[in-house]
Amino acid sequence: MFMAKKGKGEGRSHLPPGGGRPPSKQQQDESMEVYNGLASTIEYNRWLVTEENWKVAEDTRETLGQIRDFRRAVREDRLSKGRQRANESRSQRGEAQRKVQEHHMQNAAGGSEVKSLVDNWNDQLSTQRRAWSDYGSSLKTVLKPDLKKVKADNQEEKAKLAKQVRDEIELVESLREQALQKLEEKKSSEREPSED
Repeated sequence: MFMAKKGKGEGRSHLPPGGGRPPSKQQQDESMEVYNGLASTIEYNRWLVTEENWKVAEDTRETLGQIRDFRRAVREDRLSKGRQRANESRSQRGEAQRKVQEHHMQNAAGGSEVKSLVDNWNDQLSTQRRAWSDYGSSLKTVLKPDLKKVKADNQEEKAKLAKQVRDEIELVESLREQALQKLEEKKSSEREPSED
């Protein structure tokens, strides 16, 4: 494709009226008349280059528009997927937090139930200990005078029994000694007649 170079200071003077946009049907007819009659080859070539450049520019704009639309669609898709993931993550965190809270509530309920049972058992144990302590104290106060009397009676009985046992032991000892003496006498009496 042939492109004419612009000289210094030419600017847009080489473009046809309308800035190089495709001319309307009427303008095309007029340009053909100009070409058939008065237009020079240079002006015609400039016009062709301008038309070609216009088509290239339109194609480029269309391609850029498609690229822009594609990028916009990709960005929107990415943003929508990101929002969706963020919402899913938020709902998942909320669900996890709800489950953790529910678990804490169950633990607290179970713990308070166990604590109340343990407290109840401890109270019962304490009450039972106090009851046995009170019962022991009452027995001590009721039985203390009797215990002293029983102790004194027991000591008297022990003393009597001890005396009785000592007496019996002395009796047994004396009987034994007597039996031994009789046995010796008998033995000695049996020895004496055999000597005669």
